[in-house]
Amino acid sequence: MELLRQTFFNLDAHGASLRVLRTEVVVYMDDTTTPLLPFFGGHEQPIWASAAHVGRTLFASLAGCDLPVQSLNLFNTSRMVRCSLPLDELNRVDFASIRLGLSLNYLTELSLRVSDRHVDDQIYKGLLEEFAQDDLDGLRSLLQACPSIQKLDLAHFSRVFIAKGWKRHGRILQALTQSNLRYLHCLTLQGLDLTERELLITLQGFATLRRLSLRYISLKKGSFTPIFDYCTVVSSMEQLEFDSLTHKVDLHGDLEPRIVRFYPPWVVRSEDFPLYNEEIPEYPESRASYRRALDDSTDRRIKHDFFHDVFDVSYVNSWNQDMKSRFGHLRGKTGMPSCLQPHVLPERTWQYIDLDET
Repeated sequence: MELLRQTFFNLDAHGASLRVLRTEVVVYMDDTTTPLLPFFGGHEQPIWASAAHVGRTLFASLAGCDLPVQSLNLFNTSRMVRCSLPLDELNRVDFASIRLGLSLNYLTELSLRVSDRHVDDQIYKGLLEEFAQDDLDGLRSLLQACPSIQKLDLAHFSRVFIAKGWKRHGRILQALTQSNLRYLHCLTLQGLDLTERELLITLQGFATLRRLSLRYISLKKGSFTPIFDYCTVVSSMEQLEFDSLTHKVDLHGDLEPRIVRFYPPWVVRSEDFPLYNEEIPEYPESRASYRRALDDSTDRRIKHDFFHDVFDVSYVNSWNQDMKSRFGHLRGKTGMPSCLQPHVLPERTWQYIDLDET
């Protein structure tokens, strides 16, 4: 930690600034000389423990240093699938008093993948209710310490299934709303279980929003129709991206989760990225893109319903594994590699290419 701290102070002393500060961890499975990214496998416990250590080290090293940082990314890239920062680590940082200074004041882009505490499964089972009530002061304080944020990407990784976990996710959005980010114009939310009301109130609270991306969002109550209508008809948003949204549908008296299905002209398909050994299977019609400048129709409402039948079994298996890899509910299956693993060339993993941004 002292080495990193001294590096930051030396850069600051010479008038330098950082365009991007990104945290990552590596995995050593076969030997001590071959580093691999987390999506190649390895047990979760040391990966999560390393992420927590890196988070503590980073903020402690920045304390008292006025090194300007423009963009901060905490484990929220496709390279860091199966890795996240526990929220209680943020609770341990007193952002108001340790003088993080210009490092956070100048921050315009923040991207983070967070999760609940990283503990043993047996301990976890006895603390579900405590976790559901755990406060989010650390996340709120971090956001409040970054008043200049214009672009925010917030993803949540669920360690295991938590009863009534959607209430906790709603409180994450409350912390976001209470942070009073006055310049926020681009927002991405990933891996959250919410209600229609929680999501709609959050979006309405940021009049400055111009770009919105919702990925793997599940509505436990309500539907996405009011969300889409607000974004396209009421608000001034210019660009929208939706990917793998689910909500509960009344089927013969029973509420069952169904994936939202989009219709042209909003449906988009993924590209064949050169990083892959082969193209990752697509999830047909579950992705949508909206550009206000390109929409010359009088009815801007995004046409959608839900998939009445499941995908082809190959799509279902790929989709489920993708969800588990990126957003949790592993249910004790340690060491399971990400679904990205067969599709990425190992010799290219340390050439920085974010699969989400390619």
